[in-house]
Amino acid sequence: MSDEYAPNLDDYLVSEESDQVAQNLPYSADAERAVLACVMKNDAAWDLLTGLIDSTDFYEPRNIKIFEAMETLARQGSPLTQVTVSEALRNADKLQEVGGYPYFLEINETMHDPRMVETYAEMVSGSALRRNLIGVADYIKRISYVPGDLRAEDVLSESEASVLALSKDKTGEKHQHSLVEVLGPMVAKIEKLREAGGKLAGLRSGFWDLDDITGGFHSNDLIVIAARPSMGKTSFALNICEHLMLGKDSQPVLFFSLETGHSQIVMRMLVTQSCVDYKTLESAELSSQQLRQLRSATAMLTDKPFYVVDKPSLSIDEMRSYARRVNRELKTRHQTDKDGETERLALIVVDYLQLIRPSRRYDSRVPEVGEISRGLKALAKEFEVPVIALAQLNRKPEERNDKRPRMSDLRESGAIEQDADLIITIHREDFYEDVPLEDSQKPRVAEINVAKHRNGPTGQVKLNWVKELMKFEGSEGSFAKETAQSRPSDPPSTAESSSDEDQPPF
Repeated sequence: MSDEYAPNLDDYLVSEESDQVAQNLPYSADAERAVLACVMKNDAAWDLLTGLIDSTDFYEPRNIKIFEAMETLARQGSPLTQVTVSEALRNADKLQEVGGYPYFLEINETMHDPRMVETYAEMVSGSALRRNLIGVADYIKRISYVPGDLRAEDVLSESEASVLALSKDKTGEKHQHSLVEVLGPMVAKIEKLREAGGKLAGLRSGFWDLDDITGGFHSNDLIVIAARPSMGKTSFALNICEHLMLGKDSQPVLFFSLETGHSQIVMRMLVTQSCVDYKTLESAELSSQQLRQLRSATAMLTDKPFYVVDKPSLSIDEMRSYARRVNRELKTRHQTDKDGETERLALIVVDYLQLIRPSRRYDSRVPEVGEISRGLKALAKEFEVPVIALAQLNRKPEERNDKRPRMSDLRESGAIEQDADLIITIHREDFYEDVPLEDSQKPRVAEINVAKHRNGPTGQVKLNWVKELMKFEGSEGSFAKETAQSRPSDPPSTAESSSDEDQPPF
């Protein structure tokens, strides 16, 4: 094996080193020719191949060229016959490269049944998958021997991502659905919702007024919780996590903390559950009563399905790897104890969005944010859970008389606004006020505003913020609902024209 390091899988698979192991690779010459013969005998066969196969699945170079010629003719709306395909290749000076007219006769004489074209295609794509697995396995072996700048953890993550990419491409997931396939599950979902009183089809946040607006947090949804620094975003997210994992069903949660260490995250939870303030716990100057409260909180949190990853500058691929790892652990535990935890994650939280590392460098921050928001939405769909992503706002609210945040305060927010199913902002007016010392221990009102709700109403909820306990609590105040249609639009964002010294966190 050469000592030259191939930086990524795509570069390696087309390198000469990879070709050295490309001997006796799995493929079926008869299946490849049968697919081509079926298409040239029956135009309807081409439509059946949509989503099942493409030119890269073929092994023989001449078959690849013939299939590519078919793709070109299909885009032009031309018939796909032996005459038209061979003529297209002749016009492109590729007819002799594929073996000329004699090879077309050989294809025609291959045993085939046009009704079996999908079966032949599955044989071709199956062989392609096995070849790709061999290539990926060889690549993993290579970067394990000669890792270059990769750490051992990076090699593992790269290996998992490479195999996952093949799985996502070749699982044969069905994207075309008939009405009869969808109606049954949809009616069952409506009936389940009716049994719940028309509310809370998703995960409960623990804040009833908020749940009444959102209907809970739904699987596959990306929920963005945005606020200025020190407004309580992390505490709000942790309060939701605590409600889920300490509830009757004890729902598993994966928390990515890209800024705060795992010890601080756990300390925050102890503060909330023990009702002993952070400073007292940190100094360990506990009274006997506070010590009892701490022990009670510890017993309550012990063995709860909460997983925290505090690695800074994580990528979406690394998050996906950690989520798969946790799901494997949960499944193993569930198989051991059927009455124990559920076998998969219920919620993923990311704190916070701006600290996620993009897969590559871009010329500007806008496409980076777009890649990250799309990646988070894909993460929610892949694991079929809600993903809560915390996000920092820029300084624009502090320049206005009304400092309540708007969606436009998310710099380069176009992609985030587009990909998010829910956008929730947090605002505390006391943050901008001088609070007298004697009033500093009193709860402060926090406005939790549902600024975007893709599948329902928007509205505002008032909660109490207990700073010493890092905790949001239900307020006696009422909440106001409003439809997305009646809500006034945000003014155009002017973040791009901000001065350099006032650049927001993005």
